[in-house]
Amino acid sequence: MANSRHIPMKKPIGVIIGAFLAGILLAAFLVYSTWYSAQQIRNARMRGTIVAKKFIPAPSEEITIGKGGLQAENKKGNFTITVSVRQKDGSMKDYLVENLDEKRWNNLKIGDHFDVGPYLSPP
Repeated sequence: MANSRHIPMKKPIGVIIGAFLAGILLAAFLVYSTWYSAQQIRNARMRGTIVAKKFIPAPSEEITIGKGGLQAENKKGNFTITVSVRQKDGSMKDYLVENLDEKRWNNLKIGDHFDVGPYLSPP
């Protein structure tokens, strides 16, 4: 049996400190990017009051592919609402929310509060 010796490798202190600082910078970047993304989402979410409801008749058949294969759905038309949202400067701005499903549209009334969210589209 050969006589083997294990010689531990010496790591320079500069490499250890560099790796530690790189880890700290990476962690700080992840915390900042998460915080910044949350701020952007919070700013995109807007709550307003429904000022108008509109139904545009346009009968059609919509075919979708998903779980369970092909599915067909008959659409009566386009259900939309207009939501008035107070801006940061105090002015009011109207947003059009389209393609609501009929059941949800029927449950909404003028004067209800509605979260417009990040899918904004000015009328």
